[in-house]
Amino acid sequence: CDWSSDVCSSDLSLGVDLVKPRLEAHPDNMRLRLSLASFYGLLGDRAAMLAEEKRALETADFSPVAVHHLAAVHAKRGDTERAVELLRRSLRQGLVYSSWEIFFQMAGVPLPESEAFDQLLSEFEAEERRLREMY
Repeated sequence: CDWSSDVCSSDLSLGVDLVKPRLEAHPDNMRLRLSLASFYGLLGDRAAMLAEEKRALETADFSPVAVHHLAAVHAKRGDTERAVELLRRSLRQGLVYSSWEIFFQMAGVPLPESEAFDQLLSEFEAEERRLREMY
C-alpha cells in the first residue's frame, strides 16, 4: 500500500480514530502519541503532526527507536531537515544501530540526498567506529 493512495488515506483516518481514545486514557504514552503524529503527517495535517510530535518528545518514556518511524514520515513529506534532526537526537541518546533504515524502506522513502544527511551518516559511522575500538 502506497502511503499516498486513497485506500491508505481511509486506513490512516481509521488509525487516528483508534489511537485518539487510547491517548485519552493514557496521555503520556509516547508510542501512541508518535503513532498519532505519524498518521497526521501522512494525512497531510502538518500542524497536528508537529503538535503530537512535540508532546511525544516531552514524555518521560521517550525511546529513540520509536522516533525512527516519525523520521521516515518527515522524509516522505519532503522535510529532510526534520528527519535528520530526529535521527540525530536518537544517535545522541545512544542509539547507534541504524534501524531507521528499515523504517525508510518500509515507507518507500529513498535515503535523502543532502549535506545534512551525509553529515548524519558520518556521525553514525564515527560513533560505530568509536564503540568498536572501545569494546
